[in-house]
Amino acid sequence: MKLVCIKNIVNSEKTYKIKDLGFYVFNVAQGSTREMVSKSVSEIFGVKVSFVNLVAKRLKSKRNGIRTIDKKAYVKLAPGQKIDLENLSNLKNV
Repeated sequence: MKLVCIKNIVNSEKTYKIKDLGFYVFNVAQGSTREMVSKSVSEIFGVKVSFVNLVAKRLKSKRNGIRTIDKKAYVKLAPGQKIDLENLSNLKNV
């Protein structure tokens, strides 16, 4: 059973800097928990996850003042584990 809580990988200057430390950043669904993110990353990419930090940020929409929530997961992999960012065919199958 594949958990579909990961939306996409965040690519920015900050994420490239912390990638050397073993952190990867993903946009995740609103209702996702640390356990769900950990299981789905392990299942999709075949790596062992050390821990997960979730950050929820409120975004204000330009229409009608409706607020949405953007949720990111900072995933730390176990030592020696790595995700190949050039070949993301695993994420397309989700």
